[in-house]
Amino acid sequence: MLDPDSLLRDLVTDDATPYVRKDPYGPPSGDPDEIRYWENFCTTVKTKKRFTTFLSLDDEDKYDYGLPNNFLFHLADNYIPTLIEVVPFGTKIYRARINNENKQLFHKDLTSPPPEKSRNSRMSPIGISFFYGGMTTKVCIHELRPDIAEHIEIAEFEVVKDLLILNLAIECEAPKSIFNTDYSFSDEEYFKPFLEHFSRDISKPIRKSDNEIEYIPTQVFTEFIKTRNFRDRYYLPDSDGKVKNVFVDGIKFHSSIMNSGLNIVLFGGPDISTSDKVNLNDAWLYFKGSKSYQVTEIIIKSKTTKGQQNA
Repeated sequence: MLDPDSLLRDLVTDDATPYVRKDPYGPPSGDPDEIRYWENFCTTVKTKKRFTTFLSLDDEDKYDYGLPNNFLFHLADNYIPTLIEVVPFGTKIYRARINNENKQLFHKDLTSPPPEKSRNSRMSPIGISFFYGGMTTKVCIHELRPDIAEHIEIAEFEVVKDLLILNLAIECEAPKSIFNTDYSFSDEEYFKPFLEHFSRDISKPIRKSDNEIEYIPTQVFTEFIKTRNFRDRYYLPDSDGKVKNVFVDGIKFHSSIMNSGLNIVLFGGPDISTSDKVNLNDAWLYFKGSKSYQVTEIIIKSKTTKGQQNA
């Protein structure tokens, strides 16, 4: 027979937040209880503390998940390792540029930009160069949101070493019942909702009208993922069978422009790829060449989301 005291301890966290709500199987998307940790994180890094958010765990209040630094460490220790996967040698990744002048573009024009040309983006601040790509040529074209008759150059890269990425494109399963043997309070209450909202934010298309401060939460979280060593939570032996350091090389995520499209960001600047197949050195990707495309048709679909009646 289950110990009722043990069950209550599982249902009520140290911050006194009970799981029992009007819907005991989890709130609908957008419920304040579901998004409060992501919102708190966003507010903190935008207006209070940014570059030092994840320097250390606050030992005095280490179970207070309302503190963004504590939350990030608990997230990294308890949930993120389950989302790490290998992008194997030989995988194709694509990167695109609009090329209306029909100039000849070389490897250096199609790989990660040099730091001085790196713009502020969802996961990287100005001056830090990342490789933003797609898993298909089609998703690359969609992400550029081109106009009719525009020319696009798409480069093909091949992965030349196994890469570890955080896969945020995995379909999030429905909230588990508290009576499920695999139920985890922290997963359901904190970690899943946080990553769901992060995933939505990094998938949003960038617009000229965006206030760049809105990119800060996703940039800070990405920097944390990039610098975190997961060796204690993700087993990865070297050639001698010894445990080695585990750093994530990038993030895979859904495209918000193309249904079923997958994007990938890799944490590396221009040196991440090479066009020299003989001397790969420390490159992650080999540049295989590029093809030119011209946009011939744009299809827009819509649906009714809200109606208005006459008074």
